[in-house]
Amino acid sequence: MTNNPGLVIAAPASGSGKTVLTLGLLRHLASMGSNVASAKTGPDYIDPAFHAAATGRPCLNLDPWAMRPDTLAQAAFSLAREADVVICEGVMGLFDGAFVGKGEPCGSTADLSRATGWPVVLVIDAGGHDDVALWGGIMTNAAIKRGIAGVVIDGGCRDVAEIRELDFACFARAHVPSGPHKGFGGIIDGAISCAGCPVSPGDIVIGDDDGVAVVPLAWADDMLAASQDKLRQEQDTMKQIAAGKSTVELLGIGEVEIIGD
Repeated sequence: MTNNPGLVIAAPASGSGKTVLTLGLLRHLASMGSNVASAKTGPDYIDPAFHAAATGRPCLNLDPWAMRPDTLAQAAFSLAREADVVICEGVMGLFDGAFVGKGEPCGSTADLSRATGWPVVLVIDAGGHDDVALWGGIMTNAAIKRGIAGVVIDGGCRDVAEIRELDFACFARAHVPSGPHKGFGGIIDGAISCAGCPVSPGDIVIGDDDGVAVVPLAWADDMLAASQDKLRQEQDTMKQIAAGKSTVELLGIGEVEIIGD
């Protein structure tokens, strides 16, 4: 863990606005004369090029998945030592990473934050909705427990006094007293339509490289028998092709007659 000033810009998912906020901060700090450095979580090379354009100095990749912990720590320390502050852009969602055992580092932005000691600012895309509060006191306490230092929300928040008392940085589109409703109607364990195909509880959903099929449970036995018959037919066809028969013969197309003028 480093003791140098740094900040990680993260989000719940890709496409939330991490890069826009990061570039805005970098450009603003650089234009104010601050000695700001930047980093990017993971092996990405596109965002670092934007960072370099904003700051006028190279961006360092910090990859908690590919780099050994001591190498990562040294790289972060060296970067921070040469700057007043480091702004590090996360990758994908805060906890997104490789599939590993439970509790093991997976190369996520959260792993990088823990390794460097740099706090996280979370960027939340709430679609600009300012009629209800997406964020409040409960979410703030949960965020602090997770080591998040602040949020930037394209939406509403409430419990402003409580958030201020917690010394938590919250920038939102609007302050509104009404909270979000958790119930959106609908039913549990009921029939739905997916891409125009009806799907009911108990249906068998089968997918492969060619697509997805939905088999009503009441049809399962008949569909299994028909599928097995089809498989046997195709296996027999393959054997005949291997024996030298053409597809024209097997499909019963017959002779092709070419009619001239």
